[in-house]
Amino acid sequence: MRRYAVAVAAAAAALLVRSILRDVFGLRVPFLQFYPAVVVASWYGGLGPGLVATGLSALASAYLLLPPAGLAAATPPINSRSPCSPAALRWWSGFR
Repeated sequence: MRRYAVAVAAAAAALLVRSILRDVFGLRVPFLQFYPAVVVASWYGGLGPGLVATGLSALASAYLLLPPAGLAAATPPINSRSPCSPAALRWWSGFR
């Protein structure tokens, strides 16, 4: 049970950091702070807590951080060269 509590706490901490830094990042990288939360939950608890952290992070981002669908066309595209892009994460996870 502690493993899942770590997953929920990591996702909540990432959401708190994201809401504090909302003005700094804007909408360019909406999931940036959630990557470390998922990595920590997966490392500490395994697959189940990692999936819980992923789901909670996705729901929190979609509901609290992303604009409504009608405004999506007016926002700039997400930066694909972010240091936490999927390619960078695959490269980093190879060192584990």
